[in-house]
Amino acid sequence: MLDYLIVGQGIAGTILAETLLNHQKTVLVINDEAGFCSSQVAAGIFNPLTGKKLLKTWLADTIFPFLDKFYTDLEVKLNTKFLHKKAIYRPFRGIDEQNEWLLRASLPEYKHYLDNTPLHQDDDYLDYIKNPFGGIVTKQAGYVDLPVFLSAYKDFLIEKTAYINANFLYEDIVFEEDKVIWKAFSAKKIIFCEGVKATQNPFLRHLPFSPVKGEVLEIKLLQNNKNTDYSHIINLGVSLVPIEKQNQQETTIRVASTYSWQPLDWETSAKATQELTEKAAQILSVPFEVVGQVAGVRPATKNRRPIVGLHHENPLIGVFNGLGSKGVSLAPYLAHCFYEFLEENRPLPLEINSV
Repeated sequence: MLDYLIVGQGIAGTILAETLLNHQKTVLVINDEAGFCSSQVAAGIFNPLTGKKLLKTWLADTIFPFLDKFYTDLEVKLNTKFLHKKAIYRPFRGIDEQNEWLLRASLPEYKHYLDNTPLHQDDDYLDYIKNPFGGIVTKQAGYVDLPVFLSAYKDFLIEKTAYINANFLYEDIVFEEDKVIWKAFSAKKIIFCEGVKATQNPFLRHLPFSPVKGEVLEIKLLQNNKNTDYSHIINLGVSLVPIEKQNQQETTIRVASTYSWQPLDWETSAKATQELTEKAAQILSVPFEVVGQVAGVRPATKNRRPIVGLHHENPLIGVFNGLGSKGVSLAPYLAHCFYEFLEENRPLPLEINSV
């Protein structure tokens, strides 16, 4: 008998599987490769300072050291490059914002996340963006190339005979007193890591999901300066993420992302193309063209906190979901907390949504 059945191999299911396997637990990951997966189209950004006022993200002081070690170790284990550590440059919108950030940069709680030079002027920094008021650089940031990461980890699971591609049907589950049975497999528990599909799960319809659609553009700069450093992520309303590709002769950038609640489909839209193009043009001072676009639906929650734990009526059912746009940042630490809850009876963080 297995320890855990895990349904879904997006960010949540993959990182939970790795955490459990690292603690010598046995798992089977059940993934429907024909279905939609928001993790496959997400920009994968991790950023300790977010929002218009660049406040520290929830649990930043804990999760960022944790995620760095987690992904770095996993790159070695999988012999695959997917973690891209990149500073984030945030141009100021005006003098008032500049003054506010010169003050904030001196506060001790920000010293780990901001560089030692809080003001960068137009004539000495990033000559491909509009930067009249200077800006500020955030450290401990970057992105995970999620398609590369998820594909490499799927191959790892297959090698361990811990993966199956299947159209998972809820009616196929059989609950007995101390185990869960799905087809030919039995386990101590089943953990749903389905992303937005959880809204259709008959066991989880009471949970406070509030899915959000997001679209991402890929653009190509039409003017490259060989002396320019294009390695930073630029953040001002949207994030401009330089994409690292082998034998790259031009600069391609991912523009992320939109937020919309209707319609919740997986189709790209002209409205998002226009919105992201206009926002990119407000930042970039060089011409560009759109070369790609993707859409996905994030498994967000009403209070923007994840859903982690065991079902309040059926303790054979677990949930690790609702990570929203911060899945890359939150998943490694919260998967560790979930393991300790499941196997060592330690409490989960109080702020998360219970099941």
